[in-house]
Amino acid sequence: MKPIIFSSISRPGIVLASLRKTFASHFKEGAGRRFFGGLLIGMVLPAIGFSQSSAEPVPLFDGKTLDGWQSSEGVWRVEEGAITAGSHDRKFPKNEFICTSKSYANFELTLKIKCSGDLETGQVNSGIQIRSARLPNGGVAGYQVDCGKGWFGKIYDEHRRRLIYPEPIDEAALLMGVDTFGWNEYRILADGPRIQVWINDIPASDYTEENPEIPLNGIIAPQIHKGGHVMVQFKDVMIRELPPTPGAPTWESLGGTEAALNKVKKKSPQRKKKAKAKGPGKAGKPSGAKDA
Repeated sequence: MKPIIFSSISRPGIVLASLRKTFASHFKEGAGRRFFGGLLIGMVLPAIGFSQSSAEPVPLFDGKTLDGWQSSEGVWRVEEGAITAGSHDRKFPKNEFICTSKSYANFELTLKIKCSGDLETGQVNSGIQIRSARLPNGGVAGYQVDCGKGWFGKIYDEHRRRLIYPEPIDEAALLMGVDTFGWNEYRILADGPRIQVWINDIPASDYTEENPEIPLNGIIAPQIHKGGHVMVQFKDVMIRELPPTPGAPTWESLGGTEAALNKVKKKSPQRKKKAKAKGPGKAGKPSGAKDA
């Protein structure tokens, strides 16, 4: 019997069909054929499953260029082997993002992030957008895994529901383990509706999405937040893709970015007050909300 060679074990239907054909041609019907056929299939199927669920981590950043990333011209650069934006000698004028060209659904993302600056000059804040969508104005909508003093361990819903969820798992333990203005290592596990975050191996966030109209796919986009004298850097960016969740909502299945946002986006308190107000006045931001 000639050896069986499979060009790709990622197609189990073809593999099983080949096995059945091979055993039908080389073994007579009976217990022996059933035994050896079942034995080999039992050996091959675990290998198929293993190959699908254990993709190797791959780099999203080569340490030298911004190949594979999209951003506003002149904002992001590579400095000291890290994706970098901002400076320590001037205020940063507006939120900016650098986005992956590819969309991801279920994955494990690891990276190191450093968000440094002078809090006396304004906000020093950053984060990593996941399962997000790029907006026409250059902004990004979706989950943001936050970074910065007062924000470690939180997830913010950027340009969508404007919610902060959840509170850190153990904020006291987390704050003892983070370097506020130094390098911190993030591990983000997004699998189905659940998002888990570790910072420096400390459990930080654990959130499960219950709204079926929230997309569970999208781009990954590090952020630099407007505010004070701030510099943000990202390096050692690695991703391991996981098998997709059957039937999971996506930006595409929900009708595109605008349609998906309209399904869940609520009017901010500012807009509601402006609509009712008869005279001039300025409403405050929702409690805990970040600047858009």
